Amino acid sequence: MSPGAGSPLHTISGDKLFVVLDGELVLIIGDDEHVAGPGGTGFVPTGVAHRFENRSDREARLLVVTSGAGHVRFLAGMAD
Repeated sequence: MSPGAGSPLHTISGDKLFVVLDGELVLIIGDDEHVAGPGGTGFVPTGVAHRFENRSDREARLLVVTSGAGHVRFLAGMAD
C-alpha cells in the first residue's frame, strides 16, 4: 500500500482480522486508533466501523482475513 493510501470508513457483516506484513499502518477500529508495524494485528467484530491508512512515507503490506460475504460485497462496491 502506497504512502497516503487507505480505506474509507465502513462496516461489514462478518468479522475481520488485519495483519501488518511490512511497513506501518494506522488501524482505526470503532473509536480506537492503533499504529501497527510488522506482525501487528487488529480485530474488527462484525458491524464495527473501521478503516486503515498508511500515514508513513514507506510502502506497507496488509493481510486481511474476513468471515462471511460482507467483505466481498464491500470490495465489489469499491470497484464500481
